[in-house]
Amino acid sequence: MRFILAAILLAAPQISYAECADLTPLTQGQPVPCDGVHIKSSAVAKLIVDKQTAEQQCQNRIDAQKEISNVTCQGDLAKKDNEIQGLKDIHKIKEDIKDKQIDFLIGRLDKVHSTRTGWWYAGGVMSGIVLTMASAWALNQIK
Repeated sequence: MRFILAAILLAAPQISYAECADLTPLTQGQPVPCDGVHIKSSAVAKLIVDKQTAEQQCQNRIDAQKEISNVTCQGDLAKKDNEIQGLKDIHKIKEDIKDKQIDFLIGRLDKVHSTRTGWWYAGGVMSGIVLTMASAWALNQIK
């Protein structure tokens, strides 16, 4: 028997390199032509459905995680936008207060300069005239 099998393999070596087809229909009790996993036709449909279900569940988890991430990011962005708006409002309030203070001080300065500057000038001129006249009178008294 071995001799015959060896003679066949020597005569037709391509038989020893044969590969199984991807799909090989089998009947009960028939010897399997090659190694591998053999499953029933009805189990193939279940495997396909199970695979599709697993892929869908995975995709659903991915979508849920994306939604959670998007909501978290949007919340963080809204928080930062509120912080920025709050800082802008505080800056605007400070700027308005400083502008009002500057306007008040300029008004006070204008008021002081406009009312007192003329009086100080007039008082200085009058004091100078009186001092000059007193000095001239004192000098005339010495002779």
